[in-house]
Amino acid sequence: MSKYRNSVHIAISGHKYEDREYLVDRVRPMFAGLFGILLNVRFVKNENSMMIYASNSAIAMTLNEWGMPYGRKKLSRLVPTVRLDETCFVRGIFDTDGCVYRKYGEYMQ
Repeated sequence: MSKYRNSVHIAISGHKYEDREYLVDRVRPMFAGLFGILLNVRFVKNENSMMIYASNSAIAMTLNEWGMPYGRKKLSRLVPTVRLDETCFVRGIFDTDGCVYRKYGEYMQ
């Protein structure tokens, strides 16, 4: 999220080939279901990046109240202020950046 003059821009970025299905088919509908707004999709020319975005100060204020800061994100500042469902949280982290593999012997990691 970023502030510019009187507007607030909300954007979620990713790789336009590797993250397209996740962002467009999963995150975008989830955002629409939660906030009632359909995020726009933008593919960056001459780059392998894309974003889903919207300008909505009411949603940005809600996300900010939940613990999402404006501007550049630092991991130490990303502390939610609302109670989390631990199961959903772990599933969300795994959906975003998880994997299961076997590297050393028969044990899964």
